Amino acid sequence: MGLNFSSLGPLLAGASAEAPKTVLVPPMFERDLKARSRMVKSSYDYLFAKPSLRWLFEDYMNTGLNTVLMFAPSADPRISVKAKLANAGNGMMSIRYQPYGLVEPLCFVDIKASPRSPGDVTLRACAFSTDTGLGSFATVPLAKHISGKRAEVGVRYSSPVWTAGAVMQPATNKLSRLWLCGRREGLTLGIQLRPDLAVHDISSSVKDSLAALPGSGSSSSAGSSSSSDVGRWLREVTSVALSYSPEGRTR
Repeated sequence: MGLNFSSLGPLLAGASAEAPKTVLVPPMFERDLKARSRMVKSSYDYLFAKPSLRWLFEDYMNTGLNTVLMFAPSADPRISVKAKLANAGNGMMSIRYQPYGLVEPLCFVDIKASPRSPGDVTLRACAFSTDTGLGSFATVPLAKHISGKRAEVGVRYSSPVWTAGAVMQPATNKLSRLWLCGRREGLTLGIQLRPDLAVHDISSSVKDSLAALPGSGSSSSAGSSSSSDVGRWLREVTSVALSYSPEGRTR
């Protein structure tokens, strides 16, 4: 009497074809809050500010107690509370609400506070469509007399290859930042302008900015003076950066 393995063939084939399901990260800590916070700021400031190094030294290289707590109720996963406890008052607390849950993870509203500036609370909101790549965002300091910051609103387009957007301050009605960044084969190139121009009358604002340059209009030719002033103004308000990261690695 022998064993007939022919009947076990389909079962063994089906078991090997289906990869085993493994949970590597607990669902509570699966949300990357830091990666979502990039959606409420200029992509140029995010890409070239070396956030990975900053998080490394802030979260793991500090001396003393450093603890991160996160709570997300199973009854309503759209809500999450995160608290960072550290010595010397270097903590943080945020309450985040995602109206569409994990279907649109980049649509959220949160309130963020830090004990380094008691009473300094910031309200942030972002609406972003992963299908079209279009989005808008707002950052509103709720205690301007403490932070000294103004409310900002912006629009953006983001894709895996490139991103562009603009940020303005409603209180002053001025365009504060314009950015354009692209990535290809590990290379990331970005350009950002800080024009500080009035949105309702950009042409007059440009003329005023050119007139405020030292030595503007001193050339004998009006045409050459104008082009030279524009070039100097662009150099003062423009930042350009280039970085390289090996393929397969994230910032």
